[in-house]
Amino acid sequence: GVWSLTSQRIAKSQGTWPRLTLSPFSADYLIVAGGGGGGASNCAASGHDGGGGGAGGYKTSFCSPASPVTLTVNTTYPIVIGGGGNGGPDSNRGSTGSNSSFNCITSNGGGGGGGSSGSPVTPGLSGGSGGGAGTSGFATGTGGGASPPGQGNAGGNSSPQNAGGGGGAGAAGTTGVDSTTFGAGGVGLANSISGSPTFYAGGGGGGSNGGGFPDSERNAGVPGGNGGGGRGSVPGPAPFSPPRAGEAGTANTGGGGGGGSVTSPPGPGASGGAGGSGTVIVRVPSAVNPLGQISVTPGTNSFALQPCGAGIATFTVSGCLVVGQ
Repeated sequence: GVWSLTSQRIAKSQGTWPRLTLSPFSADYLIVAGGGGGGASNCAASGHDGGGGGAGGYKTSFCSPASPVTLTVNTTYPIVIGGGGNGGPDSNRGSTGSNSSFNCITSNGGGGGGGSSGSPVTPGLSGGSGGGAGTSGFATGTGGGASPPGQGNAGGNSSPQNAGGGGGAGAAGTTGVDSTTFGAGGVGLANSISGSPTFYAGGGGGGSNGGGFPDSERNAGVPGGNGGGGRGSVPGPAPFSPPRAGEAGTANTGGGGGGGSVTSPPGPGASGGAGGSGTVIVRVPSAVNPLGQISVTPGTNSFALQPCGAGIATFTVSGCLVVGQ
């Protein structure tokens, strides 16, 4: 017959719950790496804007051509959650996010957004998704590539006054075009492995000097990609607007950080936003009878049963998936 959740808990507490006998078994996964940090503006003048950080690499077997992993009883599986890259300080590019991994499968950290000094300006860094290019007001740059391929998309290029957006798992970062197009972050991808569709791995928006854009768009900032991408900053009209730092990517989404921006008169540069940390989610099928057989460490992570009986192990920090007997 069908066990209700109450019956399962009672049987478990009385020691009569059926033990796990299916081994090895298949389990689906989602692995998202840390997003790249956004690039920084510098103090020279308007138009020196940092590129958006690239999203962390995205890999999944859930509703995907990729094969599930094979797990075995009496085995502990280490899981690494990649941290987001730091936002760049004054004029420098952001740093690349850290890798996430599970069962010999690795997603690569997102590339840092390009900085805002020099000619040519520093390009976006390559990563799971590439970082957007920075700009120095006259020199433009190239977005970083998605490397290794298959985990995301490239970052956008820059124009003299608009930095490029970071790449996302679902689309490349937008190339900034003066007075007409912000360098928005590339959209992430939705995944329902945990039961409801959630977006992950959106790219960070690139910084912009805001010239030619209405105040409502300047105040809102440059959009990050759906999936945790941070907004790129846009200063208010010169000459009284202070520099604005890029927005950080959302934790445990792998979103890239937004790029920083500055306007006249010269002042301190604005830093880029930090990338969002990654995540790992493992879905154990109901046929495995996961209640009591699967556990996670440390307690910050979680394991829960869905109404269909599948078990969902969610990792927000590095730890272990423990498959008992």
